[in-house]
Formats: sequence, structure tokens, C-alpha cells
Amino acid sequence: MKRTDKSGKAVVILFTVFLSVCLVGALAMQEYHYRDTALTIDIATHSFHINAHVDRADGSVVNLGYHAGSLTTVGKNFIEGVLGDDTFANATHYIQYGCLSNSTDVFSAAWINIPVEIATGGLERAEMTYASTGNGVWTLTYQWTATATNTDVQRVGFCWDSVAGDGSLAWADTFTPVTLNSGDKLTVTGTSTVT
Repeated sequence: MKRTDKSGKAVVILFTVFLSVCLVGALAMQEYHYRDTALTIDIATHSFHINAHVDRADGSVVNLGYHAGSLTTVGKNFIEGVLGDDTFANATHYIQYGCLSNSTDVFSAAWINIPVEIATGGLERAEMTYASTGNGVWTLTYQWTATATNTDVQRVGFCWDSVAGDGSLAWADTFTPVTLNSGDKLTVTGTSTVT
């Protein structure tokens, strides 16, 4: 007579289930541990450049330079939020405002506002014009018209809020210091590139 040991099958089944749960748990723990490590995966870089020039009231044009800007810590966190945080998915906040300064302060990634932002004389914070110029490349441009004399204008900041001093400075750069007289037009174009 053949004997069937049902308790043995139950033990094997329970052991198999236990082993499966442990294996799944171990994989989940490994995945969690993997994401928790100090690992940097460079999937893209983001660069900022500005080009600035003045259209003088007399019709002459003064080129103020083209070079790379500097990203602030709050700007990095903003980009991270937009690209990786689903709470930004339907946000209306995006870097769209330009602000000017005559500050000579050395750039700090800890800035949340541009130092000594100009708030008068036609050089107030303004909404810039966005244009896509290719895959992952876009520009923000604005032309300020001076309504008073402003000396040593030399810094531009790019922000996501329209109010001066709001803590939304994403990136900033300098250009050749310039004195703007009433009627002079300062045009700044910021170019962002994700590669």
C-alpha cells in the first residue's frame, strides 16, 4: 500500500511560499538599498548662457557679452522638482521672469534672490519671451527700455515668480557693466540646454 504524506507536502508548500516571500522581500530591500546609496547617474546636463546688448537711443548697439551663467541651489531644486516631482506636473511655475542688478557681489549658489535687484527706471522684473530652439534647448528673451539713468547694470537673474525678493532665483549671470540712459534698450537672451 502506498502512503501519501500530506503533512510533508504542506511543509514543502509552506517552505516554498516562505522562500518566495523572502526572495521578493530581499529583492525589494536590495532595490531600496540601491536607491538609498550615494550613487549619481548622469542622465543629462543643463547649461545656461546669456547674451546681452544695448540698443542706444542714438541708434548704436553695444555688445555686452555671451557666456555661461551659474545655477543656484534653489534653482537646482526647482529643476529637480519640475523634472522629477509629480507635484509640479500641473504647476504654473516655470522660469519666465528676468531681473537686473548693478551688484558686483561674487556669485553664490546659496542665493535665492539677485542682490540689489533694480526695481525702477524701466528695469523692473519682467516676463520674458520663451522660444524653443531645438530638442532640449530654449531661450528666454526680454528687452528693457530705460526710463531713467541706471549706472553699472551688469547682472541678470532668471526667476519663476514675478515679485522681486520672492526667493525664486534659479540662475544668474553677469555681463559687461553698462550705464543705461533714458531711451536705451537692454536686450538679454538666456539660453538653456539639456543634453
